[in-house]
Amino acid sequence: MFGAVGNVVFLATALLPVIVLAWLIIYHLRGVKRRVLLTTTLLPLILPAWLIICHVHLKSGFAHIEHGTPAAEVVQTLGEPNGIFFDCGHFGGKSPAGCVREFSYLSILAFTDVWVVSFDANNGAVRKYRYRSP
Repeated sequence: MFGAVGNVVFLATALLPVIVLAWLIIYHLRGVKRRVLLTTTLLPLILPAWLIICHVHLKSGFAHIEHGTPAAEVVQTLGEPNGIFFDCGHFGGKSPAGCVREFSYLSILAFTDVWVVSFDANNGAVRKYRYRSP
């Protein structure tokens, strides 16, 4: 709806007032109460935001990968893969012609999703797909 950058900006502006209010309340407390409230209020706000930002980054980067994209550019765009498989079709489906290895990226937000990019012998992308486990 907003694009990758728009989603992050929307999320940040939506959470900012909540974080500021929590911080102001906690700022006036002292000692152990302050540390306990800081941990129990800000961590539940920051963790979901981080998960969403990681998922949006993966999704937007995956959309920019095209046939022939070099493996080094895929790593630069998506980061280091969670797994490298030399048996193509590891996550299901028919192995693409010329495939010699696959990079897999796990979605932190939707732990049943695996984003896979398959490469040929020249390190060019031959297929990308999003595997959703039932």
